[in-house]
Amino acid sequence: MANRAFLLRQQLEDLEKQTVDFPFGAGPIASSLDAVLQRHNVKRQAYHGKAFVGNHVHKCCQMPVIKDLTSAPSRILRAMDCEDIPVLSHQKLVREAAEIGSKFEDVFLKYADVHFAMNHAKALTAADLKRVDICITSFMRAYRLHIPTASITPKMHLLEDHAIGQLTRFGVGFGLLNEQGGELIHTEFNRTGRVVSCMRDDLQRLMTVMKRHHLSTTPEVIARVQAHRPPKRQKVQDKEE
Repeated sequence: MANRAFLLRQQLEDLEKQTVDFPFGAGPIASSLDAVLQRHNVKRQAYHGKAFVGNHVHKCCQMPVIKDLTSAPSRILRAMDCEDIPVLSHQKLVREAAEIGSKFEDVFLKYADVHFAMNHAKALTAADLKRVDICITSFMRAYRLHIPTASITPKMHLLEDHAIGQLTRFGVGFGLLNEQGGELIHTEFNRTGRVVSCMRDDLQRLMTVMKRHHLSTTPEVIARVQAHRPPKRQKVQDKEE
């Protein structure tokens, strides 16, 4: 009887040590993260490793989204039916999930500081540049502390070693220094080009597109033109004597 109890205990310990390999992103906790993103209207791209576009990065840097994402693992574990594992092991998993969530919350919050400090279209003063530098340093320190086995990606290298130099050179946030502005102008040109496509003269069509774009981006030009425009001559009607 004692031998049988020993064998059962040994089998139980072996089962506890076994792990189930899920495909990447297919586990219950990883799936719950996608549900959290959908709840906050955040969509990942189907390419580039399901990365986020700029607007969705901005959403994910909000405090409620960060709290919801980082608390999801421990919340899902508490709600799961874990009758097949000992209570002690379940509590250990919940604590580990909470610790991981706390680490990622710290990293996300520090990156949010970086995001809001540099991803805008405003002019940057010396104090603003100092703040951006402090935020980047704090974020990279937290990243290396909490995720020591993770590698430094090329974009993170650019952020750590070259972002401040770029911002200092141009004196504005990255909102005016990315390719999205060019894409927006290209879209606007195509839209205006369709409106004036009936014009036969190529030069006239091009000048009309450029004029409309110039007036839409600098509307104060219209007021200046009207201010310097000579008054219209009024027709003087001869009165019959």
